Amino acid sequence: MGSGDVNQLPDFIAETPFHAIMVGLLAVFVFGTVWLLGKKPLFLVLAIVSLVMTIGAVLAERWIVTDREQISAEVNAMAAAVSANSPTSLLLHISDRYPAIKDAARGHFNRWQIEFCNLTALEPPSIDWSKSPPQAEVRFTVFARAHQKQGDGLGGADIVGVTLQMQKEADSRWRVISYSLFNPRGGPAPAY
Repeated sequence: MGSGDVNQLPDFIAETPFHAIMVGLLAVFVFGTVWLLGKKPLFLVLAIVSLVMTIGAVLAERWIVTDREQISAEVNAMAAAVSANSPTSLLLHISDRYPAIKDAARGHFNRWQIEFCNLTALEPPSIDWSKSPPQAEVRFTVFARAHQKQGDGLGGADIVGVTLQMQKEADSRWRVISYSLFNPRGGPAPAY
C-alpha cells in the first residue's frame, strides 16, 4: 500500500478472502489441536470463535467493495461496452467534466466497427488519495478486432494497451478523465 492509500482498507482485509481464510484456518487448527491434546474447554471455545470470525471476515470481504474493485468493475464494463459497439454505454464511464474525452470516444466509434474486444490483462489500479477528488491510474491490455466504417474498410486484430486516468466523482463512481494508448510489445504507441 502506498502512503496515499490511508483512506483505503488494507488489501489483505478487503480485496481477497485468501488471507482471512488462511489465518482463520490456521487458528482453528492450532486451537483445535491444543484442545484435542489437552482437553481444555478454553481452546475449544477459541477454535469455534476463530471459525466464526473467519466466516465473518469472508462475508465482510464479499460485502465491502473497495475502490480498486470499483475501478476494475468500471474497466470490465467499458470493455463490454466497446465489444457491444455501444457508445452510449461507454460514455457513462467518462466524466462529464471532460467533454473532449467523450468526443474522442464518439470519434472512435464513428470510425471503427468493433467486431470483438476482450480484456486480456488488467494491472491493479494505482490510487492517489492526496488529490481532491482522488484520482487513479489503471493500465490494461485488450485484444480487439475491428474494421473502418468508411473508406477502404481497412481492418484487423491487434493487442492494444490502454492507460486510463480516472477520478472519483461526487456520486462515488470512478470515471475516466483522460486516456492514452501504448504498445504492450514495446515500440511506438498505436494510433487509432
